[in-house]
Amino acid sequence: MKQIYTIIAAIMILAAAAFTGSCNYRSINGDIDGQWQLMTIDEPDGTQKSMNSVYYGFGMHVVNLRGPGNTAGNLTYDKKTDKLTINVPREYDCAAWGLPKAPFTVTFDVVKLNSKHLVMKRTDNDAVYTFRKF
Repeated sequence: MKQIYTIIAAIMILAAAAFTGSCNYRSINGDIDGQWQLMTIDEPDGTQKSMNSVYYGFGMHVVNLRGPGNTAGNLTYDKKTDKLTINVPREYDCAAWGLPKAPFTVTFDVVKLNSKHLVMKRTDNDAVYTFRKF
């Protein structure tokens, strides 16, 4: 009877180790990973757009765009060159996020990044996007 309890305890320990070890999430993008609220877009002509309830979620190799609708795309962030590329391969109108109609690929220069603020400049039109960590 003691052997049965020992075997059951061993199986439970192995199962617990297998389930907890497989759920590790480690950021590969540093401070840029997380939920960001887009606050403003400063256009090259000097105009500024105040954004309302528009969110970018960065995690691993995925960008989630949330707000008036939702869509997702591919994310590439190079910490060495501070370049972030968003690719949305499916047809979707992304104007609410200050992005072109999908499918598209847009690259940004990361100008400022810390745990609370993110400022990015589009390489194709020099628009500056200002975010706060949400």
